[in-house]
Amino acid sequence: MPVQGRRRAFRPEKLIIARKSRLILGMKTDLLIRAELTGDLTCIGLGLTAHSPSPVLALCRKLISVGHHPNTPLAVYRGDVLCLPIASIGEAAELEVNGEGTGFRARAKPGRGGPMRPNSEAAE
Repeated sequence: MPVQGRRRAFRPEKLIIARKSRLILGMKTDLLIRAELTGDLTCIGLGLTAHSPSPVLALCRKLISVGHHPNTPLAVYRGDVLCLPIASIGEAAELEVNGEGTGFRARAKPGRGGPMRPNSEAAE
């Protein structure tokens, strides 16, 4: 009698891909945006093209700027392979690659400079 392996526990925080039910990230596929990653610097989705060192994040910013809801998920493919699932284009649009290229950090908001010392401490 063959020994059956243990079944893994269901974890809702993990990506759920069920081809038969056509679910990605727990939502119907007609409610998410599909994008194609071509090369290293280009991402195309819904007729928009983003050229950037981080093209998926740039595409998320473009999608929001043309009116897509920030909670919309994005499925990024390279060919037929799902290579990057994005749960929320709004959250991804607020990120940038950190200075070391090893992760992400919050994107600096336009119009906000760095901290400045008070006038009373100005150099004489």
